[in-house]
Amino acid sequence: MMSDKLLQDVMPKWLSGDVEGDTLKATKIAGKVPNKADAAFGAIKEFILKNHLKPGTPLPPEIELSESLGVSRSSVREALRRLQALDIVKIEQGKGSSVGDMSLRGFAETLILRIFIGSKSDTEALAHVVALRKYLDLGSAADIVNACRGTRQEELREIAQGMVEKANRGENFLAEDIAFHERMVEMTQNPIAKEVTGAMWLAHRSGMQVLQSENQDRLVESAKAHLLLLNYAEQGNLIGYQGAVIGHYRPIEENLTECAQKSREP
Repeated sequence: MMSDKLLQDVMPKWLSGDVEGDTLKATKIAGKVPNKADAAFGAIKEFILKNHLKPGTPLPPEIELSESLGVSRSSVREALRRLQALDIVKIEQGKGSSVGDMSLRGFAETLILRIFIGSKSDTEALAHVVALRKYLDLGSAADIVNACRGTRQEELREIAQGMVEKANRGENFLAEDIAFHERMVEMTQNPIAKEVTGAMWLAHRSGMQVLQSENQDRLVESAKAHLLLLNYAEQGNLIGYQGAVIGHYRPIEENLTECAQKSREP
């Protein structure tokens, strides 16, 4: 039974300190004794990991968790609430708790706050986001090119051509831009990479208001860069693809540089 496993394997180790998770390590480094809610928080995480539980898998009822841990139900409830805030656990009224989706939404929100609070200006913050997005695109280049080599990606081509058409009309194509990059990174077959890419787009969109309106030439250049990315990927040309990644970011980098210069003007 799940509760037996919880009792015999994971929970006693957490309470005795034999298994040191993030919470326990942090409290020891700080010279503190972990409280019961911290122990429950770590034990439930460890239970999910050790048993390879998938999203949607039910967890033992609060009373079983409480008895297995030897802590009050209020400590268990607090631990579950904290885990729910991290999307590790899902709590439904009348249904109990289960393993959550474990998405990176919390990471994205923290990332946005961290970047914008830690930067001297919103322009600088967005520049950091753009730089990180470029690092990720360059880092995934080989996998994407290998996946696309010798294929014809009609859906991506349609998205990219739609971007060029919008740019020629002087229209923004943010939604298509996001869809294009998400589908490209899907080819790496790395679900974490896809979620990190989505998180970076959230951070990017949060800082978009600092940009000046891009001129049409820059919009068209940026849109056409996506067709180049796709062409080089289908050809299996890694060097060309990497060059197209750099060219894709050039217009927004130029825009950010101009914004920063204007902000320093008296």
